[in-house]
Amino acid sequence: GDASPLQALQWTESGLRLSLVSDQLDHANFPQSGYRVQFEGQSGYRRPQIERRTFTRLDLRATAVGSWNGHTLNAHLRLARTNALAAGAVDEFSLGGFQQLSGYRVGQVVGDQLLLARLSYYRPLGTATPLTRGLFAGATLEAGNAWGHAETVRLGQLRLGSSLFLGADTGIGPVYLSLVHAPKGYTGLYLLVGRP
Repeated sequence: GDASPLQALQWTESGLRLSLVSDQLDHANFPQSGYRVQFEGQSGYRRPQIERRTFTRLDLRATAVGSWNGHTLNAHLRLARTNALAAGAVDEFSLGGFQQLSGYRVGQVVGDQLLLARLSYYRPLGTATPLTRGLFAGATLEAGNAWGHAETVRLGQLRLGSSLFLGADTGIGPVYLSLVHAPKGYTGLYLLVGRP
């Protein structure tokens, strides 16, 4: 049979966007104290060709960090949802990649409802150098998933991911070398320049 060509989707969105951020972390990368809360909400309508459809998107991210004797615990929670639209994957949220459900590939877990909880531990290795604020060794334990509809969300379906990492806080951003693992994903090495 003939292979069908890819179809281009076109639409116009009109709406309102609200974004709130409270950032009290002592450092953007490898923080050792403080908290950060970010909320983004959008509501409006989309006109795909003729039919007009309403949409909403909500995305909440919260991080709390504390340190004791050089040991740091970093707790992160993300909740996101959007109403499912016939226009396809344009509204889907995704998980996968280092610290975003480690052991799954970037964008492997997708849906209109998203939950991610992550607990990170790290500690500095030595002191700052001219090229870095410091080197850090740590680990993460992550639980999360994405679902197609609110009615299908089940906490019993959470996927697990984990990582062991070495990180450096450099002038171009954080750099990570990590061993990642997920029981239903894969085990492998990950090199990332930038924030997860």
